[in-house]
Amino acid sequence: MSASNLLSGDLPKHLKTKPFSDAVRLWSLLEEDCAFLSTRSGQTFLQPKPQTEPGFYVRINHPSCRSFLTAQFERRFGSLPPTGALRAALARAHDAARAASHPNFSPALRTAALSDPPTIALRHGRSPDYWYITSEAAADSQDENQEPSFYVGQGALSLPQPKPDAPPSALDDFFRLLRIPAGPPRLRCLTWLLSAFRPSGPYPILILRGPSGSGKSFAARALRALTDPHLQPLHPLPPSANQLRQLACEHWVLAFDHVTRFPRRTTESLARITQGEVHYLPPKRDPATVTLARPVLLTVPDSCALPPEIAARSLTVELPEMPDQARKTESELDSELKTVLPQVLQLLLTALATALANIAAERTYPLPRLADAAAWTVAAAPALGLTQQEILEALSTPPDPLVQRIAALMQNLDTWQGSATQLAIDLNLDIDPSQLSRQLFEKQNQQALHSVGLTLTRHPGRLTRSIDITRLDKNLKNAVTPPPSPEAATTPSREAAPNPVPNPQSPVPAVPDPCVSHRSPIPVPSPRTPALPPGPRFGSASPPAR
Repeated sequence: MSASNLLSGDLPKHLKTKPFSDAVRLWSLLEEDCAFLSTRSGQTFLQPKPQTEPGFYVRINHPSCRSFLTAQFERRFGSLPPTGALRAALARAHDAARAASHPNFSPALRTAALSDPPTIALRHGRSPDYWYITSEAAADSQDENQEPSFYVGQGALSLPQPKPDAPPSALDDFFRLLRIPAGPPRLRCLTWLLSAFRPSGPYPILILRGPSGSGKSFAARALRALTDPHLQPLHPLPPSANQLRQLACEHWVLAFDHVTRFPRRTTESLARITQGEVHYLPPKRDPATVTLARPVLLTVPDSCALPPEIAARSLTVELPEMPDQARKTESELDSELKTVLPQVLQLLLTALATALANIAAERTYPLPRLADAAAWTVAAAPALGLTQQEILEALSTPPDPLVQRIAALMQNLDTWQGSATQLAIDLNLDIDPSQLSRQLFEKQNQQALHSVGLTLTRHPGRLTRSIDITRLDKNLKNAVTPPPSPEAATTPSREAAPNPVPNPQSPVPAVPDPCVSHRSPIPVPSPRTPALPPGPRFGSASPPAR
């Protein structure tokens, strides 16, 4: 090669320096600015080395890590990284984090538990300070010997700053602003609030039910702002279980607004996630198991029927219809809420300290359903001026909304007969008729209907199935279906056979042949017995004389 070519800079191809690929540049950015950590179960995290926000971790397995890396790459190089480069860099970061495993590293999302002494640590948004709640008092100072680790969900905000001189009436003012009725509804809502600060489950599901325009969405946003503030406090119920788990990785409280139907797969995952759902995180070649347990908040209209697995884990609060003179603008509501939230949070933190002091005491009372939430609320009752009896009564099994609707329908009726489709229309329910039929004939719903003096009967047919709802004797205390008397045994049933054929030789009423059509108004006699003279069509007390 001539000297003139070298001076001009025209190097041969094999001597030219190859440009760095986007994957290499992205990995060099990660290696320079981030540290990698992993838990004992295999969950991988990265932490920015300039710790302007101590305790800030990004989960490598979550889509938020991809957004974080894209923002860092664009800030450094002024362009977006290709998809293949992101995938390669995330795989290499995952391997580096698994190699740097720390057995005691277990970051929490919003609240963590410390065992010596029993302490609850609350993450105050993205600030470096933690709130420590002990059995003695709610403390704002940080303990150097016990420092929990937290990761911050994408879009998480700071909790309101507690106000030390909060009046005891702040809770009533808060519930009055949310239009939650006094008595058991407020106690159920308070139980959910206290349980949302517990570091471990199981957690109850709070359901806000009411007519359109009753303030359910505002009440849900206020409860979310008190427990887990977020840029997007309310979400629609995701159609798949995988999307629900992705939300649970970034949100401590799962709040879903205006739920009108429950997809089957999402319902199963939603029921499991209140106690601890185990699922696998990517990548497939090296999956990590994670257990998620989250408090859940739902707002549903009156026409929505709850699946049994959701109703069994729920605390339902009915909101009354809002009159026109009680309506306020969003700015007025937000202004009042901003004033009362610091006072309510101070009262809740004090109640949590009381619960830590009393939760280990010997229990002398029976627990209702949702036993963990009930025991936690009873332990915190002295700080809230509540008694054990009223808490247990409020948390006892309330009447199912479906049973209440049927009782209201039968208030002026003695019997009702029709199909499940017609019953859903009469009850104003947006529910599949087959699902309504299954719920009606579940054991707990049948017992609840018996307790209000109603009984259900199902009549299967070849083409359609009918349901009979009958009012029992109002003087019966337990509302149990009475056994048939000997006289009634020989009386033909009005619903069972429209044209009965009495048999005087047997006390058991004749069962109609399913192979014979019952549309004919003329009874069909048996070939082995002589035809009987025609008798009255309905209501004969005894068989006619031969």
